[in-house]
Amino acid sequence: MILLDTNVVSSLMGGTETHSVLRWLDTVDDIVEISVLVEHEIRFGIERLRDEGQRNRLTLLFNRVLNDFFGGTAFPVDHRGAQLGAELRAKRHHIDGKDIGPVDSILAAQTIQYSHTLLATRNVKDFEHLDARLINPWDTNTWDIKA
Repeated sequence: MILLDTNVVSSLMGGTETHSVLRWLDTVDDIVEISVLVEHEIRFGIERLRDEGQRNRLTLLFNRVLNDFFGGTAFPVDHRGAQLGAELRAKRHHIDGKDIGPVDSILAAQTIQYSHTLLATRNVKDFEHLDARLINPWDTNTWDIKA
């Protein structure tokens, strides 16, 4: 399984990077999911827009992406994921003083909790020292990593 980080999902919603991510997705022969945390980040980003028309357009677009790519569902977080995410967040803080935040730490936890899971992200440095298996859809050198 491959979990997608927010930056990957938002690129599926349009822009100049959509082609790169779609090209990468064409090479993937595994289940691709998003976490409810990523859904939250996307929806929060949309909801904080002041322009109602833009909010409505992006809500419709995200709903279409959610349905077309993920069957309308998002991968849940359970208590074990929350606990492991807290441990990883503290580990990162102890190593280099950086706080990666709850979303990234729980996404990393989900990749560890569910064996053979990769996290697709452009922000590889955010996950340093967390033992998460990563793939960068914008870097073709990482495309041969398998879940």
